[in-house]
Parts: sequence; structure tokens; C-alpha cells
Amino acid sequence: MQGSFFMNPIVDEKKYKQLLSDYPQMPFYRVSQNEYKIPAGWMIEQCGWKGKALGKAAVHDKQALVLINLGGATGKDIVTLCETIQRDVQKNALVYGLILRLIFDESNSFGHRYIARSSCFRL
Repeated sequence: MQGSFFMNPIVDEKKYKQLLSDYPQMPFYRVSQNEYKIPAGWMIEQCGWKGKALGKAAVHDKQALVLINLGGATGKDIVTLCETIQRDVQKNALVYGLILRLIFDESNSFGHRYIARSSCFRL
């Protein structure tokens, strides 16, 4: 079992230029005349999570945006990994000035079917 868990932040042109100045290798996608999408997977990878596991839940070794069940992980294990990644990225918030948001509806308890939302959010 695997799936994307985090939304890609969308930033305005001023924030995009600031980030690009600090991180010239940063991937990005232009979504409008003044807005740019910054891949959440890149942010996760910069924090060292790509290919790492926490118990039986892990971050995919080829795409840091994807969380995987290595076999036997519970919903709680996946949520713990997700929250740990969010905290680690938030620790770098001073660096990025960005936060990770979940792609599923957090109001549901784990184990229920999640409602997919947009894969990006604006800051």
C-alpha cells in the first residue's frame, strides 16, 4: 500500500524568487502568472526522509512524497510517520518558510476512507 500524503505548496512570485535565490537547484512549477508550486517531496527529501523508515512505515526511496507500508504497518504507524515528517519540515520552516499540509481530510479518523483534496495549497 502506498500513496501521496502531502500537498505541494503554492507561493507567490516574491516568495518563489527568495527561495530560488537560496536554493538554486529547487524544482518548481509555474501554475499561474504570479504563482509557483514547490514540490513537497523535495522539501521532505531535503530533511533527509527519502528512503527512510519509522517502524513498518516508510518514505519511498524514489519519491519522497509517497509513504509506504513495508508490511504490517498500522494506521497509527502511518500517521506517526506523517506527523514526524511534518514536524521535521516545520523545524526547517525558518529555512523554507513553508509548511506541509496533508492531502487527506484530517477530520476523519485513520481507517476511514479519506477525501482527496487539491494537491496544492497557497501560502
